[in-house]
Amino acid sequence: MDLQIENIENLTSLWRYASKKVGEYKYIKGYEIGLIAQSEWPNRLWFSSRVDIPLFTEIIKQSPSPLAITTWGDHLSYNQEILASLGFELKLEQYAMFVELTQTPEYKDKITIQQVRDYDSSVKWSAAFEDSFGYTLSAETVMKTKDSVDYYLGFYEGETIGTIAVFNHNSTVAGIHSMGILPCMRRRGFAEALLIQVLNIAKHKGSKYATLQSSEMGKGLYLKAGFQEQFIIKSFIQSNKDKNELNR
Repeated sequence: MDLQIENIENLTSLWRYASKKVGEYKYIKGYEIGLIAQSEWPNRLWFSSRVDIPLFTEIIKQSPSPLAITTWGDHLSYNQEILASLGFELKLEQYAMFVELTQTPEYKDKITIQQVRDYDSSVKWSAAFEDSFGYTLSAETVMKTKDSVDYYLGFYEGETIGTIAVFNHNSTVAGIHSMGILPCMRRRGFAEALLIQVLNIAKHKGSKYATLQSSEMGKGLYLKAGFQEQFIIKSFIQSNKDKNELNR
């Protein structure tokens, strides 16, 4: 099994699934677009090939909403240069990582978790996500995708501490997504406890590996839990000063 391929396939499968289920998905000559109204996620264009400038600019012009541009792989450096020349700025750099679940630490009984099952808990999850990350993943998206995505809220002494989600694009690999701790609950060990509990759930359900995409800030936590680095994923946004120029 090529775990680099499995990592990116888990991530992009989630974007495709949510966009098709809740919003709009398009495939245009190697470029994939996922949009959900009243949500800031996923709302992106993604690809691993070299940028085709005429096609790329036409897709951007036709998009009804701003898109994050996500790319990775052998052409990452080239694509970054081209995107910069077109007025796009780096928004997020992430490290693709994986762990073999036989190496998962035992769960520490510090927190409890609750899986999202209904509309009320979807609203709570969406609100906690926005508080943790600063952007919107709508309750409607959670409700319409919860049959295939396991959304969890973490609690400590009855207080919400954060969010996490698990998506299996196949029976072997569990993708960890949307792990965020509320600002008022940070630096208390809750992120590690939430991660380890969910990794153990994934292992008990039969997954052999877990994958995720980490920021520089979060990488240390995942390394401590046994994850290994794989490759870099970068997302870009169009700078305000260049939007009108590209859309002429």
